[in-house]
Amino acid sequence: MPKLRRLDSRRAVPFEALQKLHGDLGEQYQIVWESPVKLWDYVIEAERGFKSQQEWELQTAEKKVYIAVSGYINRLASVDQVGKQIGQLQLLQQKARSLAAEVDECLDQHWLQPQRELEQSLSEQGQALRDDVRRQLAYEV
Repeated sequence: MPKLRRLDSRRAVPFEALQKLHGDLGEQYQIVWESPVKLWDYVIEAERGFKSQQEWELQTAEKKVYIAVSGYINRLASVDQVGKQIGQLQLLQQKARSLAAEVDECLDQHWLQPQRELEQSLSEQGQALRDDVRRQLAYEV
């Protein structure tokens, strides 16, 4: 086994090396974590050392139950919200149908009759004018 040597405090060293030299003279080292996952694992292991296995399992079970209940509540809330939105859409569809019926009824009213007659008269006059122009052009040729 190679002999451990003293680390220069200005050098970056891996966390594992610092663990080995943890008690060595209390010097401050610049720490480089190889991955946040390893650091989290070390924290969890340290926390496990202060809790009994039963407490640890209970806490894990409580977290799982909390996450499951929280997920259920979130889904239930989203289902309720979707139900409300569907109700609002159905209400809007009913209003659109009733509005369309009222518009159709208004378009069929007798007060539009003079306008329809005027449109028909103008259309007939336009057709007669086109026919006259065609006859005139045919006569000149």
